[in-house]
Amino acid sequence: MVTTRKLRVEILDARNLMPKDGFGSSSPYVVVRFGSQEYKTQTKVRDLNPVWNETLSFEIEPPLPNNNTVKFFRLNRRRNDVISVKCVFV
Repeated sequence: MVTTRKLRVEILDARNLMPKDGFGSSSPYVVVRFGSQEYKTQTKVRDLNPVWNETLSFEIEPPLPNNNTVKFFRLNRRRNDVISVKCVFV
């Protein structure tokens, strides 16, 4: 019997994002990749403090990870911005 698990990723919010559109705003979204699977959140139009509260679910094929550690990184970061993400194996 093959055991399939899921990785649940909750994209919560971000704060103090850097304006990128030349008008003092930004329209951010989050792309999450896990293996060959990819999901994109909704785009938050003209919002430097977006709230997504979206849950993404990725299938994990055997062999299953032997630990529950998920590495998270972000591109184009600056010193004062914060992105909240929660990852849970289920």
